[in-house]
Amino acid sequence: RLDKVTSGILLFAKNSQTAGLISAKFRNKEVTKYYVAVSYSKPKKKKQGWIKGDMERTRRSMWKLTKSMKDPAITRFYTAGLG
Repeated sequence: RLDKVTSGILLFAKNSQTAGLISAKFRNKEVTKYYVAVSYSKPKKKKQGWIKGDMERTRRSMWKLTKSMKDPAITRFYTAGLG
């Protein structure tokens, strides 16, 4: 999954009831995540679109996107350069 290999925030709950509610939201895929990447130059090709597919480990323990849709990671992206 794309979100398993990216950095982000660490979320703590104040009590076990809240921790259970937060866990359920993630498990039921009710959480929307946003990723921001900053680039100095403008993208040359695709300016927006979708990346969809399952993530699987390669022989070298890296992640790769596959075309299967059993439990897909779905990312919508928009690009804009700073330069």
